Amino acid sequence: MRTVVGWITHHPDTVTEEETTQLKAILDSCPEQDQTHQLVRAFAEMLARRTGAPTCRTGSAPPAPYGCRG
Repeated sequence: MRTVVGWITHHPDTVTEEETTQLKAILDSCPEQDQTHQLVRAFAEMLARRTGAPTCRTGSAPPAPYGCRG
């Protein structure tokens, strides 16, 4: 599991082609891991570009469970 977490959290340019193939096989077989991968990548992109996300007050926050509740 630690290896898979490393593949998900490391910059894609540092993951080898073989590791990418193995990660894709794992993500294809486990929707929860795939969703985690997508969320980590989206968060990394947000940090790298310093774009942030809409706040709850704007009314355009992402839907629950990832955004504002209530």
